[in-house]
Amino acid sequence: MTFSGPLADGFRLARRHPRLVLVAYLVPLLPALALVWLARASLAPALDPSPFAARVLDGRWIAVWTDFAASPANHLPVVLGAGVALALLLTGLLRVPVAAGIVEVLLEREEDQPRPFSTGVVLHTWPFLRAALWFALAVAVVAGASIATLVAFFKVAETQANGRFDAAGFLAAGLVAFLLLAVLVPAYDLARLAAARHGDRATLRGFLRGIGLVLRRPAIFLPLCASFVALVAALHLGYYAARSPWTPGSAPAILALLVAQQLVMVMRAFLHVSFWGAELAAYRHLGEPRLCERRVKAPAVVIETIAPEPSAPPAESEPAPAVPPLEPPPRVTDDVFQTS
Repeated sequence: MTFSGPLADGFRLARRHPRLVLVAYLVPLLPALALVWLARASLAPALDPSPFAARVLDGRWIAVWTDFAASPANHLPVVLGAGVALALLLTGLLRVPVAAGIVEVLLEREEDQPRPFSTGVVLHTWPFLRAALWFALAVAVVAGASIATLVAFFKVAETQANGRFDAAGFLAAGLVAFLLLAVLVPAYDLARLAAARHGDRATLRGFLRGIGLVLRRPAIFLPLCASFVALVAALHLGYYAARSPWTPGSAPAILALLVAQQLVMVMRAFLHVSFWGAELAAYRHLGEPRLCERRVKAPAVVIETIAPEPSAPPAESEPAPAVPPLEPPPRVTDDVFQTS
C-alpha cells in the first residue's frame, strides 16, 4: 500500500463532512478575534477614528505611528507578547475536544448516533488530553534535538570562520525536526484513533506503539506527512506572494485582504480534516490495531500439592497350611518278579 490511497480517501472524507471543516476553521479564529479585540482596546484611546488614524493607516504619516509606539499609551508589546502566547495556548486547548469530536464523526460507526460530534467530545476529551501531554513532551525533545544540531553547526562555523555552516545548520535543524515530527505526529494521531475506536485508555502505551507502527511503515506515513506539509506551505506561500506587492490603504482593500486571509484559513481547515481522514484510512488498512490496550496480566496459577494418604500397615500373611510329609514309594524287590 502506498500513501496515495489514504491521501485520496482523506480528501473524500473531508468533502463528505463540510461541517467538520467549519469547526476546524473556527478553532483558530475565536482566539484570533479575542487578540484583535485586545489590540483594538490598546489602540482606540490614542488612535480613535481621526485624520491622524487615517494617515497612519495608509502609511503616509509614519511619524505619528512612531510617536505612538514610543508613548506610554502603547500597550501593543503586551498584546503581541503575552496576548499571542495566551491565544496559542487557548487554540491548543480547544483543539483537543475538537479533535475528539472530529475523530468520532470520521469513524462513521455502524450503530446510529444522533450527535456523534458531541458524543466524541464527551467520551474522548480526557484520553486525548493525556495523549496531548505525552506529545508535548516528545515535541520538547524534538526542540532540544533541533537546537543542539543548530548549536553544533554554529560552533563549526565559528571554528572554521565560514558562514556557510550557519545556513547549513538551519537546514540540518529543520531536517531533524521534520524527520522526528514525521514519526511523532502520525504516532500521536494513531494513538488517538485507536483510543476512540476501541475505547481503550492507555494513551502512553498507544503513543509508543504508534511510534513503532510508523517506523515499520515509513513508506506510508513519511510521504503522507510530507505531502500535507507541502500543501500547507504552498497555500501560505501563494497567499504571501499575491499579497506582498501591495499594501491595503482603504476600507475596501482591507476587507478584500480579510476575505483572502479567511479563504486561506478555510483551505487549511480542509487540509486538516483531510489529514485526519488519510490517517484513519491508513489505520484501517493496518487492521485497526488496539494500540492503547492495557497489558493484561496472566492470572497466577496456584498448584496445590496433595499429600499422599498414609498407607495402611501391611496385613500379616496367614501361615501356609501344613503339608503332610510324603511317604516314600514302595520298594520293589526281586521277590515280586519271582515266579512260584
